[in-house]
Amino acid sequence: MTPHFDHRQSVLTKIEHVIEETILSISQGGEALTTGLLRNCSDILVAVSFPSSSFHSRNTLARLLYILKVAHSAITSGAVVTKRSIYYEMPTLFTSQKQVDEIVDRVSRTLRVNRSDLGIVAAGKGLASGALAVQTTAGSTVDFSQNAKATFRTLAADRFWKTASVAPGLLVTGKGYPDLSTRCFLRWIHNIRPDIPMLALTDFDPDGARIFFCYKSGSKTLSHETSATLPNLQWLGIREQHLQALTSSSEDNDPSSNSRTRQSQLLSMSTRDRCCAACMLVKLSNSAHTDAQALEYMSQIQMMLMLGVKAEIQMLNENGSIATWLDDQLVQYFREICN
Repeated sequence: MTPHFDHRQSVLTKIEHVIEETILSISQGGEALTTGLLRNCSDILVAVSFPSSSFHSRNTLARLLYILKVAHSAITSGAVVTKRSIYYEMPTLFTSQKQVDEIVDRVSRTLRVNRSDLGIVAAGKGLASGALAVQTTAGSTVDFSQNAKATFRTLAADRFWKTASVAPGLLVTGKGYPDLSTRCFLRWIHNIRPDIPMLALTDFDPDGARIFFCYKSGSKTLSHETSATLPNLQWLGIREQHLQALTSSSEDNDPSSNSRTRQSQLLSMSTRDRCCAACMLVKLSNSAHTDAQALEYMSQIQMMLMLGVKAEIQMLNENGSIATWLDDQLVQYFREICN
């Protein structure tokens, strides 16, 4: 038997055990059925009572059993099922996509397996364009240099991945907060070529910082998905020093437009933004690995709070060419790490 087969069989055994225990408990007329499946981000076990007069409790149990059934069928057949398709197939059971997402995540978390091990995945939303060709197990080749959807960024449309001064590369976007498929894709590249540096370019705001940390350390709800983290990912920008340089450049080019430039390019942080930044600072300060890099990240978030402003990546285009700016930053970055 191959390791892959053994792992798949192990997941099937776990699912079958849960279903058997559930059916046995129901058949014996147990008043309180603890499924052992519903755990939140704090790993707190939640009991589901059956039989119960609670509509919510009955529905929760039905959803759990349905997800286990779908997972068992997917693993047995070798198929892959999207969470979106589950929602559309059972609209009477799942009244929202969020209900599907929560049950699937809690099942995988409690069974201590990755969501993909259940054969259930999110429909991918990430895009990639660059110097990469992937040959699938079926023998076909996916050429990322010919991505017709490269308009997801001006950089991709301009084929910056090919013209960058430092070297050819690959541009990837999760279109905001990344889905698991995008993160796993990047981790797969890292596992094959750990020598290739990965750099993140985000908005200068708390959400941009959270997106970076989601790629680097994973999300809170999927903390058990360690195969989707990028511990070596570096935060290239936008940083506070970039913000200063860009606004200074605008003032130098047209001093009379300084006030107008700041108003059009910088946005005020909202109460939500400030709360988000404060939570990240607490999390970083409580981390067991508060190294020099973590302190630098904390400094950037503190600067966001102190300045009270945020800036989008689009600001780089309004001040000239985003490709030129990024090329300069990459040259400077690699020059510094090589010295």
